[in-house]
Amino acid sequence: MKGKLEIILLLLVLTISSILTYPLMAAEPRLTASAAFLLDYNTGQVLLSKAADDPCAMASLTKVMTMYIIFDALKAGEISLEHICHVSRKAYDISLGTSRMWLYHGDMVVFEEILKGIAVVSGNDASVVAAEEICDSEEEFVIRMNAKAVQLGMSGTQYRNVHGLDEDGHYSTARDTAILGAALLRDHPEAIYYLTLPEMSYFSFPSPMYNTNQLLLSYEGADGIKTGTTDDAGYCLLGSALREDVRLIAVILDADSDGLRYSEIKSLLDYGFGDDFQRLTILHSGDIVDSKLQISRGALDQVGVAVASDVNVVIRTGTAEELIWHSDLPKQAVAPIDKGTKVGTLTVSYDDQEISVVDLLTAEDSGEAGFFKMMGQRIVDFFRGLFRIVRP
Repeated sequence: MKGKLEIILLLLVLTISSILTYPLMAAEPRLTASAAFLLDYNTGQVLLSKAADDPCAMASLTKVMTMYIIFDALKAGEISLEHICHVSRKAYDISLGTSRMWLYHGDMVVFEEILKGIAVVSGNDASVVAAEEICDSEEEFVIRMNAKAVQLGMSGTQYRNVHGLDEDGHYSTARDTAILGAALLRDHPEAIYYLTLPEMSYFSFPSPMYNTNQLLLSYEGADGIKTGTTDDAGYCLLGSALREDVRLIAVILDADSDGLRYSEIKSLLDYGFGDDFQRLTILHSGDIVDSKLQISRGALDQVGVAVASDVNVVIRTGTAEELIWHSDLPKQAVAPIDKGTKVGTLTVSYDDQEISVVDLLTAEDSGEAGFFKMMGQRIVDFFRGLFRIVRP
């Protein structure tokens, strides 16, 4: 009862505070891009969605998955940053007239420079070189890309190449693109170093080659991730920005111009960082919830349960009362059960959607019942079972 009362008081305080300090809310940004998505990185909550599951050409946003597989390979020791790569005829040919690092057939290049060529200048030639060095062929590398997409839950994505040039059957969605961007930063945070390099150079190109992502220079906290442009895809951008401890992942697909993709992704990020949203920790790791786990044959007839980790949520300002949560526990557990055993989950809902699921752990040892208590429980269990059998 104490835990439930504390939660009710917390929500009451948050609601009153929100009302007293209620800011003027900004309207959702009006977007002309065909598809858009805004994701709160820390909680995984969707803050804005437009045609998020419509399949779209993705242009060089493809290279975000290419980089993900590269970092997987580096972590697994399949390749090293010092590895010397050979530039194939295919890698050279694919770059003619397209985004390139200015590699030439027969060049011998350190792998880290190839990685920079993908992250900084979106080199189609560099993407093919990386694929061939890791998997011997682009086709084998693409198989890995599609397998990783399935693993990450990108159900609306299919890859046909490693660079993103238009090709039948090569598509993704705004939602999947955001999922991938968040996964890259979560699983391979070292990628940020390469994504934020302002420029790079390569001996065959006399001048510095600048990062294609202008968001890095024009938006506070921006640290990624990738631009993309083709005839079919239009102007695309997968952006990331970090301010204090809040990170947002934003996606714009098929904008009509370079200027629009930047202005609209900035509108998305401004919206996510603005006063429309509150970020709350409604429960801390170890907090005991109201529900109890019933115990059979234990020294205790029931034990308390606690959340295994902090429960962080994002809500619209002034709507804390709309948060709802419930515990999913078995009807009964058989002793002995040690403190810290996972026994269920706590699900938090907001605006008729599940926004967080956290494990529930036992907050104390159940112990085992003594001889007489054990015998009494067995007798009760026997007659309960008998009653179920003979009941018409």
